Amino acid sequence: MIWFPKINSASSAPYRLFCLPYAGGGASVFLPWRPRFAPKVEVCPVQLPGRESRFSEPLFTQLDPLVDALTTAIEPYLDRPYALLGYSLGAIVAFELARKLREQDLKKPSCLFAVACRAPQLPDLESPLHKLPDAEFIEALRKLQGIPEGVLQNSELMELYLPILRTDLKIFETYRYTNGQSFNFPIKAYGGLEDKKASQEQLQGWAEQSTHSFSLKMVPGHHFFVDQLFKALQQDLREFP
Repeated sequence: MIWFPKINSASSAPYRLFCLPYAGGGASVFLPWRPRFAPKVEVCPVQLPGRESRFSEPLFTQLDPLVDALTTAIEPYLDRPYALLGYSLGAIVAFELARKLREQDLKKPSCLFAVACRAPQLPDLESPLHKLPDAEFIEALRKLQGIPEGVLQNSELMELYLPILRTDLKIFETYRYTNGQSFNFPIKAYGGLEDKKASQEQLQGWAEQSTHSFSLKMVPGHHFFVDQLFKALQQDLREFP
């Protein structure tokens, strides 16, 4: 089980950035960042089971077992300063991972980057997408503007992709926040100005989860703004050791 397909224990980078993808996403979302942040930051995309290089492995269907497994997998790589970045579903996974690391008295992140995701304590007021019939589900995906139209219209690809998306979205849409101590490290949130899934007000709610500091950057884009996110991160990552 390779959770971090490109991590290099011999890397001289003084800082690691663990990146957790959005629903249906894999490590490939963040791989283009690796040479662009080197040599100071080693970008470490997280490869969740059931997709890309781990396609043959069963998907996680609940958040807690996923976080437990990820906590075990990441522990050997916490030997230098690091941050967690989560995109949409990935932000909730990163948040609960940080909680689990604290619970086990493991090294805390220097920062949590939360992208395109409402604050965890805020309820999801929208109807769940993962329960929709296929045709309606695909139409909902089309409105998010994250999947190329050619892929949406390819029945063979969607037959493979829909179960992954449904399962990931089920994890996201059935997540239930529990009260806990706020973090004592910075949280930085990022949102798309035209995103209908995570508004500026919902992103601002992440401020409640840190007693250290909080910032919010809104960039052009809908729910998927990976290129704009990279540009916004460049300045923020310069602030770290």
